[in-house]
Amino acid sequence: MPYLIATCAPESAVVAHKELRRVEAAVAVDAWLDDGVALMTAPDPAAFAATLAADPPVFVRHLAPADLTVPLTGSSADITSLADAVAATYLPQIAANLALDRPWQPHAVQVRLSNRATHPYTRYALAEPLRELLAQFGPEDVRHPQQVLAVYCAAEQAYIGLWPTARCLSDWPGGERRFARTPEQISRSEFKLLEALDLFNLAWPTQGHALDLGAAPGGWTRLLVERGLTVVAVDPAALDARVAALPQVEQWRGHAETFLTGSSDVFDLVVNDMRLDARDSARLMLRAAERLRPGSPALMTLKLPQARIEPVYHRARRIFAEAYTIIGARQLFHNRSEVTLVGVR
Repeated sequence: MPYLIATCAPESAVVAHKELRRVEAAVAVDAWLDDGVALMTAPDPAAFAATLAADPPVFVRHLAPADLTVPLTGSSADITSLADAVAATYLPQIAANLALDRPWQPHAVQVRLSNRATHPYTRYALAEPLRELLAQFGPEDVRHPQQVLAVYCAAEQAYIGLWPTARCLSDWPGGERRFARTPEQISRSEFKLLEALDLFNLAWPTQGHALDLGAAPGGWTRLLVERGLTVVAVDPAALDARVAALPQVEQWRGHAETFLTGSSDVFDLVVNDMRLDARDSARLMLRAAERLRPGSPALMTLKLPQARIEPVYHRARRIFAEAYTIIGARQLFHNRSEVTLVGVR
């Protein structure tokens, strides 16, 4: 029986499952292999994944194929067993495709280990012999693979699959987009904006005037300046001194609604990471749209309550859509109890 492995934020597991079942009622969760990691069955996993990729879900971050299972012994012998199983199952398929002039696409080997199990090896130790097997067909492209060999090791069994990255909803294992900390970084929230830029492939302005609502301590403002924009940073709290000192930054100390009532500035971009009820925050974005040039992008995070994630999300999205054409909505890896929403004025 071929499986799928779906990944979501642990607190969104119920909503994510409902989201998948709305696409295909026969989709079922067989087991939760880890917090936010579901082993699922579907009548046609590849077709189901392709349907999701065409209209990406909000709360499901990543899909991985699992058409091959290998028992695990909990010893170093598992490394050899996995490599042997991959060689026996996939290398003949690859060779047959090459014989039919179907070229091998840039690939990545993605190995994940369940946190609910203790393994006597690292994911790197498991991945190395698999990389060696596939290296004969071409070099690995970790950042921009067109296909992935996905391996998920639970307590007693490994689930393996090979398919196009486009079906995975994210190029990164489990949808976990990682960024390195830099000396210039102001706050963890910077990762949210970087991930959104990457995932949504947004064409941000590289010059012009940006509005950052709820800017303190200034991480998003810093990133916008880094990309060539001047920024009005609105927040009652102070900005980090390094950001406040930037000549491209004007801080407005006060509440967003007060600023939007009195401002006559026109902006080329608005972002909003305010700690505010998602519906109230979306209403502020309607006010911000009055100060935004037509065709300009807007990005916000919707802060969602644990008890009523779906109704609050959908209500806030409908409010936002009154002024913006929505081009993307996802619960990103670097989001917590929130969803990133992107639109165009």
